[in-house]
Amino acid sequence: LFQTLYNKKNIFLSYICKLNKNTYSGMGDYKINISNNIIKLESEGVVYSSFNIKTFETSINYVNKIYDIVLPIKNKKKILLLGFGIGAISMRLSLEEDIDIIDCVEINTTFIKKFKEYFPNYSNKINIIKDDVVHYLNNTSEKYDIIIDDVFIDVDKINLDYNLINTKLNENGIFVSNYIRNDNNLKIKKSIYDSFNCTENVVFHNKNYFQSILNCKNK
Repeated sequence: LFQTLYNKKNIFLSYICKLNKNTYSGMGDYKINISNNIIKLESEGVVYSSFNIKTFETSINYVNKIYDIVLPIKNKKKILLLGFGIGAISMRLSLEEDIDIIDCVEINTTFIKKFKEYFPNYSNKINIIKDDVVHYLNNTSEKYDIIIDDVFIDVDKINLDYNLINTKLNENGIFVSNYIRNDNNLKIKKSIYDSFNCTENVVFHNKNYFQSILNCKNK
């Protein structure tokens, strides 16, 4: 999820935005920077999202792991992305001919506004929904081929109703979840495994940090 930002020079666009404290308590101030065709969402030298504004390629390992899982799937016409950020995943997925709709749920108004300013001609496949992910899941009647869960408060996953998510998937649908190991997230991982059959795809690990992507199917 995180990648240290070493080069802060030659930044020609910088925007400071404050996250909604009611929903993202403790996440602090963020900058959205563009330099040398790379857009980055960062805070205090840590990069949370980054991609090339022309090719939509990224050096963020966990995002590439999501692509490794999602892109080979044959039936992926309709995708739900929980946590939009600055649009890295949705922009790349919009290039795929066999993807028709990418519904993206994001509560942060500033992220949505800045994304639309930077990418006014973004793909009409991308549908940005300004909402809390829990509220959206509880109220939508839509069903999806793939649901991607990338919602966090700092490194703590937001606990969702995974049985409910299961009901939002079409037959043979796939649930993909970004996972970082800590005490909070271990409990959530158990809830995910209680609701789905999952395989774990390790992104990075050492004695202090472990990140993976959970690739899950209906039980």
